[in-house]
Amino acid sequence: MCCQKYEVTQLTKDTEIRSDRIHQIQVQLETLYQEVQTYSQNCQV
Repeated sequence: MCCQKYEVTQLTKDTEIRSDRIHQIQVQLETLYQEVQTYSQNCQV
């Protein structure tokens, strides 16, 4: 039983780490998108 509990907490930690990574990637993508937007706007001028 103890072993199972450990596995569950480990899984939870892994999942948290993953969602953290996903969030970071989303933020990076948004910044990239913003940069591309401003770049294309500058090009049009």
